[in-house]
Amino acid sequence: MWMMPVSGAVETAVTSFADRIAVIDGDCMHDYASLGEAIALFAEELAAQGIESGSRVAIYIGCGYESLLAVLAVERVGAVAVPLDILDAPETSVRALDATRADFLLGHRRDEHIAEDLAESYDPRDLEMTSVAEEYTLVRLPDARRGASWGVRGGFAFCLLDGTGSLAVESTALAAAAVEMGTELGTCAEDVVAVTLPLTTRSVLTSTIATLLSGACLSMRGYPHPSAAGIAAQIAADEVSILVCSDHGLAGLEGRHAMNSPTAEPLRVLTLSHPTAGQDKTPVSVDHLAVHGGYLRIEADTRTRYCCASPRQQVACWCRH
Repeated sequence: MWMMPVSGAVETAVTSFADRIAVIDGDCMHDYASLGEAIALFAEELAAQGIESGSRVAIYIGCGYESLLAVLAVERVGAVAVPLDILDAPETSVRALDATRADFLLGHRRDEHIAEDLAESYDPRDLEMTSVAEEYTLVRLPDARRGASWGVRGGFAFCLLDGTGSLAVESTALAAAAVEMGTELGTCAEDVVAVTLPLTTRSVLTSTIATLLSGACLSMRGYPHPSAAGIAAQIAADEVSILVCSDHGLAGLEGRHAMNSPTAEPLRVLTLSHPTAGQDKTPVSVDHLAVHGGYLRIEADTRTRYCCASPRQQVACWCRH
């Protein structure tokens, strides 16, 4: 049984693949050694600000390297990471902060609307704002908004909000799921995995961590919801071999015929749709195989994966219903 938390698993990957490229974000590349160092330094600064095991840290999240670094640093401290979609309306973010009784809010400096988003709900005089890791703003939220009504305590590292309420996920469980996913997708150190969705759900976080544990390279961009043209350009520029995107994103790519190039390398595509309440708590087990519409469909109790029958394109779609 897998008993290592995400931080421990990532540290192992950093040691094993130190000189390999871990993340490509546009023109910026980060190898595993520099990623591990950045996570450790970020975590030290968070700890110096009073964040500790059991603290609840809401993080404004997009798709890029900065978002990944923030999530991994919070988890390394032992705090509970509460990812918030950067494009959510202010009132949605405030409701999430209330629902999870967040102690802190963390965001990248380029997202300067953090204080503005909170202004209508908090007295600005009650907000303590500090710069951390040079490029981030940490906001200590008022004690009046915190409490014990939300039951996550030590051992849980993530509170994921998928539109159906909050889901507490243990760090060891997320790491174990990442190992399983990497094995099933056949992810190896030679792969380049493009993640084109915000790191706010269990499925996206799992696929992201699975990439790192395999020693593969993450292809990321700072935009939270890219266009089909943007995804196609990312695939070409980074020589992507595995794509993680939404059902809508895949449909857009197919509409642009970006999946049908006769010279393209085989591409595996993991499509993620919005989960329903309680779904992430359901164990995964494959039930049976069936041919459907020219695709080999692998059916399971919580997912359906499609493998394209074309000899030049192998497209695997993991669809969460």
